[in-house]
This record gives sequence, C-alpha cells and structure tokens, in this order.
Amino acid sequence: ALSFPWGVRPLFDCRGAGCVECCLETVMPLSRADIIRLKGLGFDVREFTVRGDGEVRLSNVDGRCFFLGVGCCTVYEDRPKGCRFYPLVLDGRRVIVDPDCRHGENFTVGPGEDARLKAFLRLLRREERMERVR
Repeated sequence: ALSFPWGVRPLFDCRGAGCVECCLETVMPLSRADIIRLKGLGFDVREFTVRGDGEVRLSNVDGRCFFLGVGCCTVYEDRPKGCRFYPLVLDGRRVIVDPDCRHGENFTVGPGEDARLKAFLRLLRREERMERVR
C-alpha cells in the first residue's frame, strides 16, 4: 500500500506506471531531516547532495536522481519530503499540480496540502538562512 503522510492523495500510482520523469534532471531541495535520514541508510552525503542557489539538493548522475534505480526509486520509503509532495509545487502563492507532470490530471491539491507544502518551503528557507550564517 502506498503511504502519503503529508496529505498528497494521488488518483494515480506513479511507481506502478513506471513513471520516473520527476527523477530526471531533478533539482529537489533537501531538508536537514532528509539528509540525516538518507545518511542513516548508509549513503555518503557528498554523493547524494549538491549545493546550488544557496540550498542543498539531490544530486544527479548522468541526468538521473542519485537514488533512481532501474525504473524506480531505491529509497522510496525514505525519500525526501519534497519528493513526497511532488507533483504539488508552489506557483507564486498558490499550490498547484506541476503543469510539467505528465500525469498531473490524476492529482489534486487536497485539504491542508497547501498549508503543509508552504510550511515545508518555509523550513527550507530557514535552513538556507542558517547555513549562510555559518
């Protein structure tokens, strides 16, 4: 069974359909909690992260997310929080389904998802500011 702890309730199973488009040329930001969780699985932070535009992001290897295996995410149950929210994205001040998602018509922005995604993005900004102070 798929679990979506932050409220994203898809009408479509990306994994079941073998869709990995969002894992290609990813620019997914990582929170400290994401990094700690993935490092705890035995991964080297220097291999799965890259710094860009003041934030820490998932790295790509040959245009594919570091964690993308053969047709699926190798850390799906422990994937970053941003990956869990996708295909929800912030468009100005509104949370929308990413128009670039090939299967976007199968997703909706449900009750509370707007607030949860915005709170996560505020957390990322706070972490970025704290990192710059160091």
